[in-house]
Amino acid sequence: MSRLDGLRAWRRRFVKKHGKHAIRGLAGFFARQSRVGDPAVFDPARFAWSAGLRADWKLVRDEALRILTRLEELPGFAQLSPDQRKIAPEDGSWKTYFFHGIGLSDPDALASCPETARLLATIPGLETAFFSVLPPGAHIKPHCGITKGILRAHLGLVVPGADGCRMQLGDHELRWSEGELIVFDDTVLHEVWNDSDGYRVVLLMDFRRPMRWRGALVIALFLRALRLTGYVRDSVRNHAVWKRGWDAQAPG
Repeated sequence: MSRLDGLRAWRRRFVKKHGKHAIRGLAGFFARQSRVGDPAVFDPARFAWSAGLRADWKLVRDEALRILTRLEELPGFAQLSPDQRKIAPEDGSWKTYFFHGIGLSDPDALASCPETARLLATIPGLETAFFSVLPPGAHIKPHCGITKGILRAHLGLVVPGADGCRMQLGDHELRWSEGELIVFDDTVLHEVWNDSDGYRVVLLMDFRRPMRWRGALVIALFLRALRLTGYVRDSVRNHAVWKRGWDAQAPG
């Protein structure tokens, strides 16, 4: 490791450690600023855009299945974001296909899935969106998100088995259903299993929590600062490297 690489690694650790403490210290503030309350699990009907996703979920699923014909070429989550190695399966089998990430938007990915792109464009404050593909037997270790300023949604696309796929979110046991949304606060400790014999596929979305103006301003400033960190910039670079290989191997 060069001296510059060592400096970058130290800077990443410093920002990650102290940044997490700082933003988690604002959890109570964001909860008080929330316009949708502060439950662990939300009724999707609280969000007007959810109806469109639920109505047209099969269009999204069809686009996901088309992408999955190149499953082996998709990047593992930890391949793009090394910080996820603590929770992701070590074999890189938790696959992703990103449309948006904090600091990233992939116009080619959006063009490849126009119905998904259309529906994502209806979500106010969308920050992250990708197909999340969890293989049979996978386990995502207990973890929690960094800020209450962001909420997470999963749209079930392919859910094998009746009981094999589940998420423990605090005191809540959640199970995906095809065509249904789960909206939750991912700062609550959660853990995921796929004990079925098939792949679980969801459209994962992170969006800004609807808040009063003070909360909206603080989360906007935080996300702007986050885009400047190695945590985000390294992920953007890793995605660009993967994308070059994906494009080079594209059929036709």
